[in-house]
Amino acid sequence: MHIKTKKRVFLMIPLLLLAFISHSFANSMPVYWQGYPSFEVLTVDKNSPVEIIHEDLVFDISEFRKHEYTISGRVSATYEMFNPTDKDLSVLMAFPIISKLYKFSKDDVSITAEGENIPFEVYLCESVDKYGAAVEQEDISFDFSKVAQAITTGPYRGENFSENDEGFMYTFEVAPKNTETINFSVRMNEFDMSRTKIAVDGFNSIEGGQDYMKVSGRCYEKTTFEIFVIGDDIDFQVEGYTDRNPEEKSDEFTYTVYRTSMSVKVFIENMIEKSKKEDTEYSDIFSTKIADIGRTQIYRMYISAMDVALSENTFVSYGDLAGQFYDNRLIILLYTVEFPANSGKTVSVRYNSHGTMDSRNTREPLYTFTYLLAPARYWAAFNNLDVEIITPSQAPYIVQSSMELKNTKPRHYTAKFTSLPENNLTFTIHANDRIITEKNRINNYFVYLSNPLVMAILMLILFAFAAAAVRSISKFKK
Repeated sequence: MHIKTKKRVFLMIPLLLLAFISHSFANSMPVYWQGYPSFEVLTVDKNSPVEIIHEDLVFDISEFRKHEYTISGRVSATYEMFNPTDKDLSVLMAFPIISKLYKFSKDDVSITAEGENIPFEVYLCESVDKYGAAVEQEDISFDFSKVAQAITTGPYRGENFSENDEGFMYTFEVAPKNTETINFSVRMNEFDMSRTKIAVDGFNSIEGGQDYMKVSGRCYEKTTFEIFVIGDDIDFQVEGYTDRNPEEKSDEFTYTVYRTSMSVKVFIENMIEKSKKEDTEYSDIFSTKIADIGRTQIYRMYISAMDVALSENTFVSYGDLAGQFYDNRLIILLYTVEFPANSGKTVSVRYNSHGTMDSRNTREPLYTFTYLLAPARYWAAFNNLDVEIITPSQAPYIVQSSMELKNTKPRHYTAKFTSLPENNLTFTIHANDRIITEKNRINNYFVYLSNPLVMAILMLILFAFAAAAVRSISKFKK
């Protein structure tokens, strides 16, 4: 090989490594992280005569507080409300928020009337997660009926069952005969998916065909597996397989099966007790949320989650139910404000709002926040909305907005409306005063070169290749 050619090869290798390392660093963080909108306060009684005279809405994002892979800000909504009737009114109000239950704390929310704290109750609604799909904030709507469903206290009646419906619990106690792990399977024959639904615990795989379903789980010590059947009972056969070959049958295990009649309500209560056990990953979260929210709401969350899952699938697992703590969900905060006749009150709500982070097409992330105004239309009247947005120094510019905003001073944007705007408020903040689409990803390399660790690694690689090149050329000359 010619000396010049060798030099070119050795020079290209570090550049390729640089590209590889830069690409790896670039992909070590997500480029999109879903946030969820904030909401207006609404009245539970659609016929309430109370009017909104004025609202001051403040988005304070100045602290640039990190939340998972995005940022959060503090939202303050202060309402001047008026009761125009000759009667004293007790007005039930609902404030919706979206949060993961394991991160939700009542201490993060402040509700006051005339400066005095108002106690509120927490009601859990459905999950808003779409199994990892990116859902734009403006595509999330608000349905008033969800409030009514959330505050219902009667017996649960769902699409697939009612809480008092009876089912059958099959409990399998399995133990290997020796130290080798076995795969324990239960095959349900002539399985009619339209007439039978199941909930399982302990099994970690499931497969099925036109007229059968099979669940399996690994067993290396005495283990309990459970199948709860709703609808038509099942006809099943037990099978065992070696751990090293899932198709090699094994009879090196013993099992005992128990069949008991059980209502859906009792099954859910048992799942709650299982979540409380100290040896589960959910126990700490569960005990905290029981104290903060109440057992009744956890029960409603579990049973409604099971109903939703069984509307989409034939089975649901214990992990699907306990995993509800990690889903983003609609949470309703319910409270009452007393209004004397022909008088007004100032009601304030303060809480945290999480933006959507999007760096799919830009070097610096875009952070988008949304405030849904639709719930305000349930009041008898709504007049005068003042909006103030305080941006952080890391992303001081509002580069997109659904409404016309005035940049009154550095990192301060305002807007005034004499009536409720037709559209929701959506705005995007950014490090630069305009969005520059990054079409050539190689520009990112120079960003990562500023990282001292990356620079040190590259220097070592370049030194090693330079030394190798010198040795190779010396040998060639000889």
